[in-house]
Amino acid sequence: MRRSPLFLTVVLALMTSALMPRMIVAQTDTLSEGLTWRSDQPSAPTLELMSLDGQHYRLADLLGKVVVVNFWATWCPPCIAEMPSMQKAWKKLHGERFEILAINIGEDEQRIREFIEQFTPRLEFPILLDLNNDTMESWKVRGLPTSYILNKQGRITYQAMGGRDMGSEHILTRLEKLMNE
Repeated sequence: MRRSPLFLTVVLALMTSALMPRMIVAQTDTLSEGLTWRSDQPSAPTLELMSLDGQHYRLADLLGKVVVVNFWATWCPPCIAEMPSMQKAWKKLHGERFEILAINIGEDEQRIREFIEQFTPRLEFPILLDLNNDTMESWKVRGLPTSYILNKQGRITYQAMGGRDMGSEHILTRLEKLMNE
């Protein structure tokens, strides 16, 4: 029977996380700084989800901002490693022209809450809930973590599959450039 790449990623991650101790460690030195430029710059698929704190988020409401859309899970080691760098980027750039939307795929709210409480400094960017993986499917996510960087017109300008150091100068420079366009 043929299995999808996401299925195999999930199985591998579950096996790995069962063998690893549950601890949150910032390992940004092991994260990549590279982004893939999307020369076609397609319009981002629709996105309408509730956040962990009960707010309603629609991507259409964020036009005019540069937005990082990140798909992640608590059992995914590279997702865990990149969370502190996303907080660093959010802290530096958050405001009228920048937002991060971290979309958890299909996990229980209690598990997510326990997971994010382990981070110091605290994660302040919105954590959205894709309870049925519908958004993940419409965005054609094939592995975790996956990030899309949208320009102010809502077009996918960069993407990355795998953990990234979102707080690196390399990535921050690209985000700032998009914010100033």
